[in-house]
Amino acid sequence: GEEDTNRADIVSKEIDYVADPDTFIENVKKTSATVSIVDSQALITKEVYDYVVKNKINTAITLADDEALSSLAWEDVNITTEYVPQSLSVSVTFAYMGIEETGSLVIKSSPSSPTGMNFLPDYHIVILNMNSIVAKVEDVWQSLKNEKQEMPRTINLIKKENVETALERSIMTMMEWAEDNPPAPWNHYFDHVSLNRA
Repeated sequence: GEEDTNRADIVSKEIDYVADPDTFIENVKKTSATVSIVDSQALITKEVYDYVVKNKINTAITLADDEALSSLAWEDVNITTEYVPQSLSVSVTFAYMGIEETGSLVIKSSPSSPTGMNFLPDYHIVILNMNSIVAKVEDVWQSLKNEKQEMPRTINLIKKENVETALERSIMTMMEWAEDNPPAPWNHYFDHVSLNRA
């Protein structure tokens, strides 16, 4: 009856947030991604600084143009909020959610955080609130519906590939291209496609 329909509607709007992030972190680490946990936003800059030093990064870090990021104390880190795709080496963005089931990060595009910041840099540093981890992707869509705001232009689900998977996919792409473009020399492939960084 009508009562059952309303109950089903209420159930469909519930979001399965994850209380213990261990499985999510384990799934993220399976892809060789680096995970650091901090107790407060104030400690984010130290983690970024340590990461920059460890990886010998000497280029400017591009922050998403977000007040929550730019208001942090970045004294030891060379930062910019100017988005220049051609010279983007390191970016720092916020994730909207994390998905436990896959270890994926969900990032909404916006004028302050263009999609290119997620895919163009050599290093992508993502900040995720541990209270924003959900069990499965359906929870993400339900959360977006519940917000009753205009949907972002792009929603990216990001999962870092391990080196072996990235190389295998790149080689397969190259071989498929060669089959479609005979008798082109193999090195012409690089004129047409940018290999994903491994």
